[in-house]
Amino acid sequence: MIHVAICDDDSNIVEYIGKYLETKNKQTSDITLDISLYKSGEDFLRAIETGDKFQIVFMDIQMNDVNGVEVGKTLRSQPDGDDVIMIYISYYD
Repeated sequence: MIHVAICDDDSNIVEYIGKYLETKNKQTSDITLDISLYKSGEDFLRAIETGDKFQIVFMDIQMNDVNGVEVGKTLRSQPDGDDVIMIYISYYD
C-alpha cells in the first residue's frame, strides 16, 4: 500500500486530484493507494506530528495559513521525511 496525502486550501483541487488518483487506483490491481485529504497546511502538520506517514505528498505552494514550502521543510525534518516524494502544486501560472 502506498500512503498518499493531498494538501491544498482549495477544496476543488483536493477533490480533483483525489478523484484522479482513485480512478487510477481502480485501474491498477497491483498497487493500492491509501489517500488522505487535507485542506490546510496546519491540518497536514497535525497529522504528521501525530505519526501519520506518507510516501507521496501533493502539496499546494501557496495556502492561507502555513505555506507549502514551510510544511515541506517540517516534513523533511521528521524521521524518514527525506524518503517522501513531494509534488508541489499551484493554481497560479
